[in-house]
Amino acid sequence: MSLLGTLSHVTIVYQDGHSYLSSLTTFISTFTNDFVPRYPRSAILKDLEWWVFKLSQTGISRSLVHRGDAQDMDISVDASKMWGIGVVIDDCWDAWRWKAPWHFEGRNIGWAKTIAIELVAQILLQRGLTNTVILIHGDNQGVIGSFSRGRGRNFHVNLAIRRTDAIAASSNMLYLLKYVESD
Repeated sequence: MSLLGTLSHVTIVYQDGHSYLSSLTTFISTFTNDFVPRYPRSAILKDLEWWVFKLSQTGISRSLVHRGDAQDMDISVDASKMWGIGVVIDDCWDAWRWKAPWHFEGRNIGWAKTIAIELVAQILLQRGLTNTVILIHGDNQGVIGSFSRGRGRNFHVNLAIRRTDAIAASSNMLYLLKYVESD
């Protein structure tokens, strides 16, 4: 608990560290009594290795540039099990059709909608946006909750959140997700 608390605190600087706490959080939740031996899974050890690497680096800082109020660029994301992923930014849109069966090894519609958010982050990075809060609309409350916590219960969702957080940290961006009901 002490380690988790400390690492949670340093995510103020290491913003991309939130998703590297989920396996430790899950492990801690298994401690219901003191008489059962427990051993960390490889996912916990990999996450802790990431933390050791990050915390051993010198000169790490976080930008304190004020991001301002959230910008509404009319961004919406969605995904369909049958068709693919779609993204709308301002009056531009793009869509990616599934090429092969994609829903295996724990990949589900939540993962697909998380990938849509990651694609928006990539697009905004390519456009050169920095030091900004961006409003993104989506119709999956589970995905929105996972992003707000910095981690979810699904391994593949966490990987996408990790990549999105790394993009955000590199450009001092914050993605504010807002739920919209789908038709």
